[in-house]
Amino acid sequence: MQKKYDLAESNFLKAGPRASAAWYGLAKLYLIQGKFEQTEEWARKIVESGQADEGARMMLQAAKDKKLSDGLRFMIEPQ
Repeated sequence: MQKKYDLAESNFLKAGPRASAAWYGLAKLYLIQGKFEQTEEWARKIVESGQADEGARMMLQAAKDKKLSDGLRFMIEPQ
């Protein structure tokens, strides 16, 4: 993502509503930016689709938990 957040968001959204990998990318992108409502929306989609891994579940929880969110954002944010 190299901190080109607008471009990354645009590309993930172009992937369409059936691309669960794009949902994961959007959730991660929004979490990095501290956009917790959007993070929760996309992470929840992944979980509800039955395609969630531990990362998706952590992003969903992080969207609801500030302390966890700060730690997770630090781990995944591009340097």
